[in-house]
Amino acid sequence: MTLEEFKQAVEFAYQQCERPHQTPEDITVRIPVYRLGDVGHRPCVDVTNATLGFDWEKGSFLITPAKELRETDCDEIKKLRDEYEELSWSAYKVNQLKRANKELQRQLKQMQFASIKS
Repeated sequence: MTLEEFKQAVEFAYQQCERPHQTPEDITVRIPVYRLGDVGHRPCVDVTNATLGFDWEKGSFLITPAKELRETDCDEIKKLRDEYEELSWSAYKVNQLKRANKELQRQLKQMQFASIKS
């Protein structure tokens, strides 16, 4: 999208606001984002600033969201899901070892107590 196309989109939206019950002051500029599993109202991030880029961003019109956004792809999501499952399995195994360790400590104390009695 060029700045000219963006201007036309904003002007069109502005004209739509001239209808009753809606003024440009009532409209918040937001960026829709994707969140896994969300239903209903599209999750969005408010915009805090819009400005022409300079230096490395020269030739760009930058829209700054209120929260930092980052691009992901399906491979990254799959990798995160796989790592989460691996961590979950590791946590399960660690908990099993802790329970086994407590049981062994209990048995050892019983054996030591029994040897002291005899």
